[in-house]
Amino acid sequence: MRNVSYQCTILVVILLIFGQCQSNSGQEEESKETSSILSTTLSEEEILNESEEDFDERMEWWRDAKFGMFIHWGPYAIPAGEYQGEEVEGLSEWIMNTAHIPVEEYEKFSAQFNPTQYEADKWVGIAKNAGMKYIVITSKHHDGFALWDSDVSEYDVMDYAPIQRDLLAELKAACEKHDIKLCFYYSITDWHHPDAQAPIILTTIRMKKKTPTSSSM
Repeated sequence: MRNVSYQCTILVVILLIFGQCQSNSGQEEESKETSSILSTTLSEEEILNESEEDFDERMEWWRDAKFGMFIHWGPYAIPAGEYQGEEVEGLSEWIMNTAHIPVEEYEKFSAQFNPTQYEADKWVGIAKNAGMKYIVITSKHHDGFALWDSDVSEYDVMDYAPIQRDLLAELKAACEKHDIKLCFYYSITDWHHPDAQAPIILTTIRMKKKTPTSSSM
């Protein structure tokens, strides 16, 4: 069986695109209050200098929501945990790093990424029916491939993959329809870009795996 894992066990940067997380509940007062919180866009300086109190207030909606869906999705769904006929140990979304796949080889998976049966409305409907309040999706994972029409790179679903659909735009529309907050996980580590390899992060993660602690997380 192919080893496909959707757990998030690595250090990443999650950008919550709050402008796309507005509530359409119909309750005007609640909607206005929620909108004022979730539409806030912080500058780099504000993020770095944000106090614990401000962070706590900004994340209040997430704690109240409690139940949501986290989706890891990208070209790593093509090899699905296998490379060159062998199963690769570890998280499937890390296969480019774990199996030491060269960029030009991994690009072949990206060029095959063609999820023609993708129906965002069905995905969001499942989350809604289960009682979930939000969805987080990997807009760009460490492999550097973007699931939207990027303005800064052609290594994305519109310019590089045969699907040629803005998958995140479709998901956004479905979330607005079903009143589900949408948030984006975005990795600044980028194995496809020579200046964003983040070797320190990778070394730290490997060291932690080799020297596990008994303390609870």
